[in-house]
Amino acid sequence: MHLQAWFRGRWSFLLSWYVNEHIRTHSLTHSLSLSLIHSRTHSLTRFGFIENKCEGFKNDCHQNAYCIPDEVGGYTCRCRTGYEDVGEVDESTRGRNCVDIDECATGAATCPEHSTCRNTDGSFECDCNAGFERQGALCIDIDECATGKDDCAPREVAICTNTIGSYTCKCKEGYEGDGRECRDTSKPTLTLRGDNPLRLELFDPFPEPGYNINEPTNHPEEVRLQVQVPPQLDTYALACGDYSVSYTLYEYRDGKKTEIDFVTRSVTVMRRDLCTFDRSSDPELLQLIPYCDKFAKCVELECGYDCVCYEGYEKIDGKCVDRKPPVIELQPEQDPYVLYECRVCHITETIDRTKPITLGEGILAYDVLPDGSREPAKLELESVDLDPVDNKRAVHHYKATDLAGNIYRRAVAIEVRSEDVREKIAKVEQMWNFLNENFAEFREKVDADQRSTSRIATITSYIVGTIALVLFVQFAFLVGTKTTLLIKVLSADRPAWSDFEEAWSFWLRVFHPLWPSADITAEVFRKVH
Repeated sequence: MHLQAWFRGRWSFLLSWYVNEHIRTHSLTHSLSLSLIHSRTHSLTRFGFIENKCEGFKNDCHQNAYCIPDEVGGYTCRCRTGYEDVGEVDESTRGRNCVDIDECATGAATCPEHSTCRNTDGSFECDCNAGFERQGALCIDIDECATGKDDCAPREVAICTNTIGSYTCKCKEGYEGDGRECRDTSKPTLTLRGDNPLRLELFDPFPEPGYNINEPTNHPEEVRLQVQVPPQLDTYALACGDYSVSYTLYEYRDGKKTEIDFVTRSVTVMRRDLCTFDRSSDPELLQLIPYCDKFAKCVELECGYDCVCYEGYEKIDGKCVDRKPPVIELQPEQDPYVLYECRVCHITETIDRTKPITLGEGILAYDVLPDGSREPAKLELESVDLDPVDNKRAVHHYKATDLAGNIYRRAVAIEVRSEDVREKIAKVEQMWNFLNENFAEFREKVDADQRSTSRIATITSYIVGTIALVLFVQFAFLVGTKTTLLIKVLSADRPAWSDFEEAWSFWLRVFHPLWPSADITAEVFRKVH
């Protein structure tokens, strides 16, 4: 048994030595044989109770390396052909990090003439240069002229000459050009004026830059030119993109039409910001690209623009139509809205609660535009609901209609309240007393100064002061809005038309105490209405 085990061990060692030598000299060519040897080695070592770590995932060799088992259950790693180790290498790191060798860069690759080396993973390829093709291991020149792979003008007007790796084109005698386009010098030719290619911005005018027809001397035949312009360049550059304008020159001989020359002009149309583009002075452009509606925002697109209606507006036939209802606003906003009737000298004004609130003072109707401004709306009092119990209360039903026909309705509760002017006068007296008390010291100084002047000046100053006070009070009654008897100015209450009537009535009674009531009523009506 010991002798048998000794032979098995020696046999495994000899196989490992053979594998090492075989990989070192013929690693790429005999990979299949190596795998068979690995399998055989494994079976023998397994029989001898030694595990082969080169099978499965029991080793740390790189995927581009060979794993070589030894006789004691270990293994070594070696990079495959076309790969090499990276960094400092010893037995513990060899074959663990194998990278591709760039044979083209190191010069290890051998390629034939007229080819280019191209590195591949673990190897390299030799690609024939342009104008050459592979024949066996060599790259042979392609005869483009013989194979028809050239782009010279037809052989009737041009000569194609093959060269090593390429070819040349040359116009024949009687023709002119670069060999790829040849014109007959004995016939009319066409040349373009202006830029070619031509670059325009969107909606630039497209003017024909022009052309020249070069006719030989004594050319008897009739010549005509046909120009084809794409519809996108009709008068204006109407769309972004690349376009071609073709010019064809025909010769008419013996009733036959023959094309004798053909050229093209390349036109590139670039985008433009049409939201800021000024076309106000060109009526034709305004028809093609009108400005956006005042209720729309201009949005720039990749090659054009779009008009997007503001919130509350709907686009119909290119116009933004208002779909927002108007606003009905009270001044001030009250619930209920209070109307005041005044009681002066036992005379009480009666307010008709069925009449509408004064437009523009107590109630407003308007439409809010996108810029925040207001546009007046039509306001109507549709109906009035009277309170059957309280004759001081009612409900008004208003309807507002804006210019677009949108309607908004609002119910407003009305309450009539009475106020006594005598109470207001008492407040004025209290204020007057307050002023007298706080300015007493100031008045004493003024009086002292006045006593030092002449008696006439003193009397004059009192007269002027009295007149000024009267004028001030009168001015407050004449031009003060929303006041009643100066009291509403002090109390900051909101007046109605009846307040103005009572104010004038009070004023006339104070300064014309002998006037009869009928004259005062007539004068008040004339003043107010």
